[in-house]
Amino acid sequence: MNHPPRTLPRHARRVAATLLCALALAATSPASADPPRVLGLAELDRAVLASPADVEQRLQRAEALRRSTRLNEALDDLRIAEALRPGDARITLIRARIAVDAERWPAARTLLDALLAQRGPHAEALRLRANVLQQTGDDDGALRDLAAAAALGDDVDTHLARAALLEAHGRLAEAADALAEGAFATGSAVLYERLAELSLTLGRFDDALAHLDCARAEGPLDARHLLARARILEAAGRRDEARAARLQARDDADARLARRTTAFALAERGEAWLGLGEHARGVADLEAALALVPRLPAARRLLDTATRASQPAGGVR
Repeated sequence: MNHPPRTLPRHARRVAATLLCALALAATSPASADPPRVLGLAELDRAVLASPADVEQRLQRAEALRRSTRLNEALDDLRIAEALRPGDARITLIRARIAVDAERWPAARTLLDALLAQRGPHAEALRLRANVLQQTGDDDGALRDLAAAAALGDDVDTHLARAALLEAHGRLAEAADALAEGAFATGSAVLYERLAELSLTLGRFDDALAHLDCARAEGPLDARHLLARARILEAAGRRDEARAARLQARDDADARLARRTTAFALAERGEAWLGLGEHARGVADLEAALALVPRLPAARRLLDTATRASQPAGGVR
């Protein structure tokens, strides 16, 4: 799929993200080829034992050990790999990942600076350094690195991190532009959903609805999507349409609960009931959802809001 050049004005990229989302989503559909099989640690142990001078196997095992939080063992493999193949940039990259995992920020910064000086622009190194810079209070530097990483690759987490940092500094319109650029480049439903939420905050109601439809693509109108639509429609003053969306959401959650009781379906029906003015039913569903899954942040927030709203002015006497 052809994307517009990244030199287009930000507004043009945001419009492109809205108009061409269906194509972007189609372009990112799963490929038919199976992904390469990742070797487990036991297999890598056997491979390294059989060929101790094989640097590739050692690097794979070092990364596997890092992911298993066995950082010292990973460093042992990297020392041997470095002796066998001095100057390999991948060794520096894995060392930097380990330093970030261990929250050794100065060491991570030194390694990443060296890697970028050696290899030039590198998406993962820039993302890691942005994390280090943010952790050490240099948000401007982090934003520069995230923007450079976003221009090099289509990693969803990079676009999310960039937008979140912009939003944290109150730069909402720039955050929306960053999400739009990422959504168009990747076709990610997650980015389109986040863009819909931010468009709602900015009062761009039509844009928010369009982005929400992009996130859904060809999927069914389920309760989660319908409730998100209802929130946007309510904010836009389209109350009859918001009510209709909540009724559909309630019916969808009802149908799912008839098949199997889940915390998510209960929470969604609870939100629908609250939006329809059925306070007691909504609270009961949210409490039931939290009884099943106590750590359900959206349900907890809704229940807390509903509880506060039901208390008389001045609090409980």
